[in-house]
Amino acid sequence: MKLNNLLSLSMCIVFQMAISQNEEISNSELLTIDQLLPEENTSQLVAIDQIEKMNQIEIFQSGSDNNIDINVASESSDIRVLQNGSGNQINLDVTAKRIEARVVQNGEDHLLSSFSEGTEVFQLNTLQQGSNTEIITHGENTISEKIDINLIGNDRSVIIRNFK
Repeated sequence: MKLNNLLSLSMCIVFQMAISQNEEISNSELLTIDQLLPEENTSQLVAIDQIEKMNQIEIFQSGSDNNIDINVASESSDIRVLQNGSGNQINLDVTAKRIEARVVQNGEDHLLSSFSEGTEVFQLNTLQQGSNTEIITHGENTISEKIDINLIGNDRSVIIRNFK
């Protein structure tokens, strides 16, 4: 009986996720990156906060054929990634003293590629929602320091090249 109920609940969740990925979303219904990423465990954060230098990467994936390649060198990093859908790709290659990244890919066939080397602080906040979107960033400077990139829709691209 419990297995049957669990199976029914699982099927309802999968069915709901399949429906929600095909619906059009108005601007008033869009969620922020923080709303889409799962809640942080605050009891762990208190303990981690006491450590001067930490490196953590949290990855949440749902769907198929999603790939993440993260290559970072830092004294301190906090990276949170959510991929919901299929065929999504994330490539992060960053060297900085401190790295902070929040990345959400919701839909299908998104690409995020970010390369930065030798900066003090690297910050990246991106939201890709829809299908077949592409965000490419190279480098970091004061103009792009605290930029949020929200790419919503289908077949869209943003390329940012930063030079000092």
